[in-house]
Amino acid sequence: MSDSKQNEIYVLNNETLEPLLNTEKLLSLQGITQVGRYLIIADYVKGLFSYDLASGALEQINNSTRLSLKGMDGLYQHEDYLIAVQNGVQPHRVIKITLNDALSDVLSCEYLEKAHPSFGEPTLGYINDHQFYFVANSFWTKNNKGIIAETSTELPAILRLDLAE
Repeated sequence: MSDSKQNEIYVLNNETLEPLLNTEKLLSLQGITQVGRYLIIADYVKGLFSYDLASGALEQINNSTRLSLKGMDGLYQHEDYLIAVQNGVQPHRVIKITLNDALSDVLSCEYLEKAHPSFGEPTLGYINDHQFYFVANSFWTKNNKGIIAETSTELPAILRLDLAE
């Protein structure tokens, strides 16, 4: 679990949240996924990082592709690639990221979805049976101190992307 205000990552250990990582290298922690002995961490401002659970080494992942890795919210591992939901860039999008075997460099990025008409501020999701389900309009911009206006008639939109293609 990430705490973007404290720049801290916690792990659940016997029903207790324990600190795992606290660093000033990261500015705004968001999504986290595990690939082998590494955590891949999305920083909303800086992009992707790898954290070696064995050694404690934290390294930024190099990105020489044309797509920015900033503004990532949700981050998920599927087969041999990552899926990231980006709501801090325009157009809002869901991308597929392929890393090298050392998890040090981005080999490729491609759009899975972008500028969908249902997008408000896309955010978190989950993968089930090669399908990626995610919230397309999180209402974050309509949030007033944790309360959504009772007069709102907009409904949540959940989208699905087929990852088996």
